[in-house]
Amino acid sequence: RELQAAILRALHQQPATKTLEGRRGTALPKEAAGLRILLAEDNKVNQLISTKLLGRLGHFVVVAGDGRMAVEEFQKQRFDLVLMDLQMPEMDGYEATRAIREYEKKLDRRTPIVAMTAHAMDRHKESCLAAGMEGFVSKPVNVRELAEQINLASVHSASAGG
Repeated sequence: RELQAAILRALHQQPATKTLEGRRGTALPKEAAGLRILLAEDNKVNQLISTKLLGRLGHFVVVAGDGRMAVEEFQKQRFDLVLMDLQMPEMDGYEATRAIREYEKKLDRRTPIVAMTAHAMDRHKESCLAAGMEGFVSKPVNVRELAEQINLASVHSASAGG
């Protein structure tokens, strides 16, 4: 709890205008900036870190605290990308992804879903793809890896007409 409180205090003290300029390989091309991203994450610290990171990369983020809330938010708003934690209460990331994919059958689009998880084994990646996700990012999140997945998802979404 002390570590969590320290992290939260430290993040709140950083200026919101700080960018990732000067760090080679972390900047996003213009075509992938300004996305509307649904972040499905139950851990408050991960929510805060991910939201700040995505905000610094130029994206607008809506946070859902579990899989069921993620599906509900997805049905209310249009998103360019979903970042999906796998282990959440109420409904895990696999179930939420399947529910989103089922809902999308009524729509004329498919939104890229990228798993964000501490599980980095190949079998987890295969399970994510089988559930209908397009990408996979390991936690703790590497900025460059996340930016690459967002770029890939952005290209995928544009080519699918989403």
